[in-house]
Amino acid sequence: MNASGLGNPAMLQMFLYGLLVMPRELVGDDFCKDEFNNEAKNYVEEYSSSYDNENDRLMCNYYRHIRNAVAHSKCEYVSDDKNTYVIFYDQDNRNHSCQIKMKTSNVGRLFDFLRIKLMEYINDNM
Repeated sequence: MNASGLGNPAMLQMFLYGLLVMPRELVGDDFCKDEFNNEAKNYVEEYSSSYDNENDRLMCNYYRHIRNAVAHSKCEYVSDDKNTYVIFYDQDNRNHSCQIKMKTSNVGRLFDFLRIKLMEYINDNM
């Protein structure tokens, strides 16, 4: 995890939980969903999904799948010689599943995106 700039994988999940899971509970299901999906698709290394209408990675609801993976602690961390990755797993009770792999450094870029969106929301609505 040294390559990610994070001390350990739990930190990554705690940051995402605070920026993605908790805001949904406070501000609703669709908080920056479309913008998040557009941002996240730029960082996907590998993708597979058996959900309806998500056979194309450009159609994926990254917001829902990454949020669910983080909320249910369904994340795996793997490294190769050069990079560290997080793999987000989401599965429903009808055996649909989605797997999204990103470099941890790119997940950091999503932190920045979510932080900005959350602060904009707070400044505009509270």
